[in-house]
Order: sequence, then structure tokens, then C-alpha cells
Amino acid sequence: MAWKEVGIFWWVLPLLALAHTESVTQQCDSCCSGLNPTQDYCKFCPEEKHKKDKCEASHHLRKHKKKSCLVITSESQCWSAVCPCAMSNYVGSIAHKIKHKNKDEAVKIPLVTPYPVYGGGETGIFDLATGSPLSSSRQGGPATGVKIGAAGDWGSGTCEANTVANLMSQDTPDLTFHLGDVYFVGDQEDFHYNVMGIDPPSYRQQKGVLFPKGSHTTFLMAGNHEQISGMNGLVYAGYKYSGQKANFGAWFSDHWRFIALDTGYLCMPTRPDGERILGKETPAPLPNEVVEWLKTTLSLGDPTDKRGIVLMSHHFPYSDFEKAYLGAAQQLNDILPEDRTIVWFFGHEHRFALYEKLKIKANHENSRLLGHAKHFTSKYALYGRMVGNGGYRIHPEAPKRHKKNLKIKAWDMRTYQEIPHDQKLGFNGYFKVLVNGDQLLVTYVSAKCKDPSAGGCNAGYNFTHGEVSANETITVQLDSGNLTQEWHYVNTDILSTTGAATGTEDLCATPIPWDADPTKQGVIYNSEHTSMD
Repeated sequence: MAWKEVGIFWWVLPLLALAHTESVTQQCDSCCSGLNPTQDYCKFCPEEKHKKDKCEASHHLRKHKKKSCLVITSESQCWSAVCPCAMSNYVGSIAHKIKHKNKDEAVKIPLVTPYPVYGGGETGIFDLATGSPLSSSRQGGPATGVKIGAAGDWGSGTCEANTVANLMSQDTPDLTFHLGDVYFVGDQEDFHYNVMGIDPPSYRQQKGVLFPKGSHTTFLMAGNHEQISGMNGLVYAGYKYSGQKANFGAWFSDHWRFIALDTGYLCMPTRPDGERILGKETPAPLPNEVVEWLKTTLSLGDPTDKRGIVLMSHHFPYSDFEKAYLGAAQQLNDILPEDRTIVWFFGHEHRFALYEKLKIKANHENSRLLGHAKHFTSKYALYGRMVGNGGYRIHPEAPKRHKKNLKIKAWDMRTYQEIPHDQKLGFNGYFKVLVNGDQLLVTYVSAKCKDPSAGGCNAGYNFTHGEVSANETITVQLDSGNLTQEWHYVNTDILSTTGAATGTEDLCATPIPWDADPTKQGVIYNSEHTSMD
């Protein structure tokens, strides 16, 4: 039974951790002390009497994979020894060895077929405020004070991910969404330890990490790592935890349509027997079943439905850092009413970045396009939000596009920790949406380091307190379908700004409180944009 289901997980975890953290940390510190970081591995391995359970050398990792021990390459990661994984597992030569061993085996697991869809008269549409199933795309009741918590690329099983989950749970969300990627391979074991809160074997002295459940909805989306194991972990373990029946779904109110898309199922090519071909990628299109659902069941192309559209997907349709995946964006071009503006949250890139309103203008050199297309321009505009900073390793770096072409407003390139001789790690976080009628208050939260008196960043994250990176309001006008977006707060002590990011010095000095009604704040908003721009 998941701890949160019996109402004890979030307050008992620190106590349970304290029960064995001291011995774990002492072993880790002793192991790390005096090692040459350019030559040696630091190994945390609670040993049993049997030799097969010992972690004696790096070759043992290849033999026993992730089940044998937690390998630490930095004393600053000792705090994560009580969780199923540490960031040390995901960087450098250790990551390379474990990842490729796991992937080579996972890709042979049969692909989940047929593709899971809704049946028995179910539409896959739910009421945003209550989670109740809806029978028609025209339905959706009032939504006031509805709270959504979400994170992308969160399922690492690290204590960093566990901290982000705890911060999200403190907001008591009504709905929670994971935008995909459970590491390394998204199989059932990864879901058990890294999502469902099931403890690893007792000799590891660790506690499983639990993704927060919403009061009425919890939804786990598909990423490329779930597809490595053919969606088996998501469908046969994740579905049991969340209660969902498909990789896609929609939550409607009288003003908004939130839609979770599946860009993971077709994100890599497969052999005739369903085995995934590693090292190759597709433009991550939506399965035909999802496209038909958008057109027919959701009537997403109906120009008379003026409710706001909020999309969530794992893969990103735009980036100032990497080549974008335009499969879903191209398919949506044939569905969405022309000149509609949408909000789109996405992950896959391991970073946090906020973009100005844009229309996608891409070519085959800077994006992955469907078929033989060489160029693509979207008929619709979007407010893009890269939120792939949930719980995996973050790459703190600057945009790669030429400065004059940047659409980015702000991004986080701070260094949280440095893993010796491997790479810098950025800060993790999540986002939350407060729905009040025609308005969304979106708040982006970053984890923060422990107080200096408790060891600072080298001792890990503060388990109970994060800090706001930015927040904004987005309002829909039902008579026209137009969106108005207003930046309220951008924390320039946390975020870097450049290119399109102008006027941040005029924003408010403090964020809108999460539990406040933004229409009654008495503040003057700045950096306003509308879908008529």
C-alpha cells in the first residue's frame, strides 16, 4: 500500500529517514573520504553476508545493474543515499555503464499493444473541478479555486525528486500530472521505486519515492524513457497507481480545456516485432488514435468553442536550446482553429525555461519534422513553458540559438551541485496552476538548498521550503477565444533573462500568493500580451 494512501507518507518520511540516515551517511562519508575523484568511485553499499550482495568494484555494477547498490561520486550526494537513486547514477561513466545495460534488456520487452484507448462509452474527458467523467466535449462546469500540480522529467527516484514531490504535496492539489520520464527505462521496477513509493530490497536501506496524488485526479504521461520498455511500466504499474486508463486525457471547465497528449508512444522507431531502436528518434507524433480523439471526441477544431486550450506533453515543439520535435505540432496544425492561441507545457529537455508568445517557424535543420517536410509554420500561436526540471539531472547552460532569434524570456542556469569530473547539476522544481473561472494563475517553484547552517547545497535540498521562480496570469475571453497573458513576477535572483525578456525590472517585487484570488490583488500587471498581438 502506498504510504500517502494511508495518510502518513509525507510527515513520516523524515522520521523514517532519520532512523537510518546517520549510519548511511557515515558509511557514505567514510567511503568518499580520501578518494581521488578523477580515478575512483565512491560506493555506498550496505553489505549483507553474501558476497553477491556486496558492491566491491565498478565491474559489479554491470553484473547486478541497478539492484546491487547506490554509487556515489560526490560527498555532496551522500544525502541521497536513503533514496532509490542518486544524481550520481545519472552522470558520467557510471551512468553510461548502468544505462546501456538496462536499455539493452528493456528494449526487448514486448511493446504494449494494442494502444490503450478509452472504451465502454468513455470519452476520456473529465470535469476539471471534480474529476467526474463527461459524455460530451461541450460539458465542463465552473472551476474556482481548483489547484493543479505538475512536473516534467521527475521520475528519477532521487532525494531531489522526493523533495520536489513533498513541496508539491504541501499545496494539496486537486489534480497532479507527471509530464513523463521515469528513469532509466520506465519498467515496472522503476515505477515501483521511483513513482509508487515501494521500498527497494531491505539490504539497500532505502525508501521508495512517491509521486503526489491529487484529491481527485492523478495522471502519469508517457515520455521517451517509458517507451524504452515499451510502455510496460506505465501501463501495468503506473495505471494501477493513478487509476487512469490511457496515456491521454482531457479535463474541461466552462472556461478551459486541459489536454494531456501522448508524444512518447511513437517517439522512437521500432522493429517489426515491436523492439525499440535505441539511438534513433522520430518527430514524436501523436498516435492516430489520439489524433482521431482530438478531432472527433474533443471537437478541438470547432471554431465556436472559445474556451482556452492548455496542452501538456513530454516532447517540446519549440526550443532555443535543442532541435524541437514537431510531430504533434504539425498534427495540431490540421486540427486547431486558425489563429487560435494556446498554452503548452512540455518537458524532455532537462531545464526550466519560459518563452514569449510565438508561432512555430521551423525547418529540417533545427527541428524534427514529419515525413519529407522541410519547413513548417504553425497557424496557431503558443505560450511555451519548458518544465523538464522535475527531478532528473539539469543542464545549467545558456541558449544556443543566435541572440537575435531568441524567443526565451527567462531560464534557470544556476548550479546546485557539481559532481566531480562529470558535470554541473541545476536546480529542480515544479509548477502549479490555480484555476479561477476565466483566469489561470501559474506559479513556477524551484527547490532551494538547505540553510548554510545545515550544510547548504552540499547537504541537499530543503525538504519543506522552495522558492518561487516566476508567476503569471493567463485569462481567456469567451466571446472571442483570445488569451491575455501577464507576467507578474520574475525572480531575477534565480533566473537569467535575455533576448525577448524586456521590462522585467518593472515587475512586482513579490509573487502573487498561491492561495490568493489574483483578481483581488490590487496590483498593476506588466509585460501584457494578448492573442491579438
